[in-house]
Amino acid sequence: MFRHPAFLVALVLMAVVAGCGGSSTASKSDYAASVVNARDRVDFALAQITQSKTKDEFLDQMVASSELIDDAANDFENASSAKGFDDESKKLAKAMHQLAVDLNATAEQIRLPGYEGLLDAKGLNFDSWTAINATLADLNEQGIKVSPLGRH
Repeated sequence: MFRHPAFLVALVLMAVVAGCGGSSTASKSDYAASVVNARDRVDFALAQITQSKTKDEFLDQMVASSELIDDAANDFENASSAKGFDDESKKLAKAMHQLAVDLNATAEQIRLPGYEGLLDAKGLNFDSWTAINATLADLNEQGIKVSPLGRH
């Protein structure tokens, strides 16, 4: 009955697909863990920038941190969302991606002649950082316990 290899392969594939019929919706606690993990990864990346000792090290770390943040955003985007949190998930991932772009672009701009003075500011502010914290605050109000990003 199962002598034909193509039939056997098809049977195995059908069994695998049937076994993978899980939901793309995460439980609220799993989703909360995913949000906290993404937030912590972004916060860690931002904190690394402040450890720099020289201007070049600072700018290089901004670029490296932008890559870490983009990776965290990609991982978060690819994780399942809990029911009712799709909009917040999209906002958070979008803001994280934008923060990565902002950090990278700022580092590149500061390297251009005439823009060195940007480092003389008392701090760098990004609307994307504010957007992340606004989304985290919204999630907090909806029962996802997560701290805002720190100021570094």
